[in-house]
Amino acid sequence: MTLKTQPIAKWKRIVAKYTGVLIVLFIFLLMVFCVGLLVPYLFGEQAWNFTYPQLIQSGESFTFISTTAYLVRIFMLFFCAGALVFSFIMLLSTQFISSFAVLVLTGFVGAVGYSATLLNEGLQTFWNPFHLLSMTTVVYETVDGSFWLYPIAAVCWCLLLLTVAIVLPEGERGLFGATDMKKPFGDGNTRHIRGIWNSALFEWRKLERQGLLRQSIIVLGLFAVIGYFLLGQVSQKKEAEYVEGLDESIAMYRSIVQHSEEGLASLDEDRKAAEESGDEGWIRYYNDVAQHQRQTMLAYFEDILSNYEMGKRAYEEGDWQSFYQYQLFNNRQSSGEFTNEYMFWEIGGRSYVMLEASKAEKEWLMKHNVRPIISGDEIPTIYESWGDKETKNWHVEKNRKVDNSGLFSLYLYFDNYVYFIPILLLLVVFGAGFAGETGKRPTIQTLQTQPVAMSSIFWGKVTTAIIVGISGLVGIFAFVLLVSTLFNRFGGWYYPIFHYNSKKVVEADGYTGMRALEGGFDFIPLGEYVLSGIALSVCIFLFLIAMVHVLGLFIPHAFVVYSSLLLIGGVGYFVSGKLGDFAQYSPFTYLDIGRIVNGEVAAVLNNPSVTVLSGCLLLVGIPVLLVGYGMLHLRSRLKVKEVSAGRLVMEE
Repeated sequence: MTLKTQPIAKWKRIVAKYTGVLIVLFIFLLMVFCVGLLVPYLFGEQAWNFTYPQLIQSGESFTFISTTAYLVRIFMLFFCAGALVFSFIMLLSTQFISSFAVLVLTGFVGAVGYSATLLNEGLQTFWNPFHLLSMTTVVYETVDGSFWLYPIAAVCWCLLLLTVAIVLPEGERGLFGATDMKKPFGDGNTRHIRGIWNSALFEWRKLERQGLLRQSIIVLGLFAVIGYFLLGQVSQKKEAEYVEGLDESIAMYRSIVQHSEEGLASLDEDRKAAEESGDEGWIRYYNDVAQHQRQTMLAYFEDILSNYEMGKRAYEEGDWQSFYQYQLFNNRQSSGEFTNEYMFWEIGGRSYVMLEASKAEKEWLMKHNVRPIISGDEIPTIYESWGDKETKNWHVEKNRKVDNSGLFSLYLYFDNYVYFIPILLLLVVFGAGFAGETGKRPTIQTLQTQPVAMSSIFWGKVTTAIIVGISGLVGIFAFVLLVSTLFNRFGGWYYPIFHYNSKKVVEADGYTGMRALEGGFDFIPLGEYVLSGIALSVCIFLFLIAMVHVLGLFIPHAFVVYSSLLLIGGVGYFVSGKLGDFAQYSPFTYLDIGRIVNGEVAAVLNNPSVTVLSGCLLLVGIPVLLVGYGMLHLRSRLKVKEVSAGRLVMEE
C-alpha cells in the first residue's frame, strides 16, 4: 500500500517482488546442496563420487548419466517448478486481497491439476506445467534430449503468468465473494451470555466474520466433486484394460489350443514314419508318451480357454457369480492346483498369503453377492518378494482396485492419505490458538480489557475449533459419500477389505482367521473400514487441534506453531515405528489410518494392541490432558502476575 502511493510502475513492483522470491528460492537450493554435501562428508566413510552412474529408463529405452548431471537436472526442475508456482501466486495476489484465498486456490488448482496429470498419460508432456511437479519422474524417464524442453516450457509459462498479472487490473475481491465489509450480528443487538459459552460464541462469530471456514468447505466440496470424476476416469480405464487383457488372453489360448490340436493330429504321421523306420523306441514313444502328453496338454489349455470365455460372457451379461468363478479358477491356477506331470509350477516372487487371500476374496464375494470392482484377480500384500521394484509396482498397479462409488471413494481417501487435506486445512482455518492473535488489532487485545479469564478464552477457542472442525470434517466425508452415491451408487457394504493379523494373534488359542505360510489374515466389510477410518480421522483432528492450541501458549507465531507441529508429527511417527511392543502408547502410531485399519502396522510390529479402538481412546485421552494442562498453565500464570502485582504495591 505504501509503494502504491509512490511513482513506481505496477510492472516494476511485480517484477521486483517476483525477483526477490526467486533469489530466496535459489538461496534455499544452495543451502540444501551445501548441507547435503557436508553431512556425508563429515559422517560418511567415503568421499564424494559425482561420476557414479544414474539409470534413466523409459519403457524399453534406457541410458546412464552421471550423478553431477542428475543433480543439475533435479535442482533445475525444482527451481523451475518453484518459479512456476510463485508466478501463479503472483497472478492471484493481484486479484485477491486475502492471502488465505491465494494459498487455498493455489493448493486446490495444484492438487487437481497434478492428480489429473497422474491419471492421464496424454497430459504427461513438457507443455503441461503440472507434469513439471513430478520432478523425479521427469528426470528418471526422459531418455532423449527432450529434457530441456521442460525448463523452456516452464520459463514460457512464468512469463505468460507474469504478463497476465501485469496487464490485468488489480482486484480486491475475496474467495467466493467474501468481503471485508462485515455486517453486525443480530442487527447490532447484544445479548448477555456468561462464562465459557460466551467465549466460544465470540470465537464462532469471529470465525464466521472471517469467512475462512465457508471458503474452505467450498474448496473441499469442489475437490470432492472433481475427485469423483477423476476416480471415475481411472475406474473406467482400469476396467477397459482388464477387459482388453481378457480378450488378449482368449486370443492367445485359442492360438495355443489350435496349435495343440494340430500337434495331436500330426501324431499319426509321426507314428507312421516311426513304424516305417522300424524303430521300436520311437514307436512306443508315439503310441504311449507323446499321445498322452499331447492329449493332456490339449485338455489343460482347453480348460483355461473355456474359463476365459466364460469370464468374458459373464462380464458382458453381468453374471457376477460366474465372473467370480472365472477369477477363482485363475487364482487356483496361480496356486498350482491344476498342474500335471508336464507342467512345472513355482511360487516365484508371490507369497502364499497373496495366493490364499485371492481365493478367499472370491469366495467372500460369491457368499455375500457383492458387485465386483473390475481390476486384477490378486491381492498385493507386504509379503511378496519381487525381484525388482519395477515388477512390484507393476503388480500392485495391475491389481489396484479403483471405483467412484460412495463407500469405495472414502476407502481410497483413507488408503491414500487424502484425509490429511481437510484435516490440515481445517487446522489452518482455526489458527494456532493464542499464536494466531497477531497482526493489526488482534481481538485478544479487546478481550483482555474485559472481565474474562484467559483460561475461559482458551477453552472457548478449543471448544469452537473442536465442534466446528469435527462438523466440517464429517460433513466433507458425508458430502463425498453423497456425491458418489447420487452420480454412481452407494457401494457394497460387505465388499471385502484385506486385513492382516499379527503373528501373536495367529498363534493364540481360538484364532478364527485364515492362515498361510507367511502369516494370518481375514477380511473386514468395506462399511466397517470406512466407519473406522472416519472415527480415527476425527480423533486425529482432536489430537492435532489440542497440540496446536497448547503450542500456541508458548510460541507467539502461528507459522512456527505449524512448523513445530509438522516436525513433532514427523519425528513422532518415525520413532513410533521403532517402539515395537510399546507402539500402542504413541499417538503418532495412529496417523496412518489405512495401515491401522487393515492391521498392517500391527502385523509389521507384531503388536496386536495397535487397533482402531486403542488409537481412538489414546487420541481422545491425550487432548483432554493437553487442554487441561493448558488451562492450568494459564491459571498459574495469572496467579504469578497477581502475586507480582501485589509485591509491587507493597513496595510502593
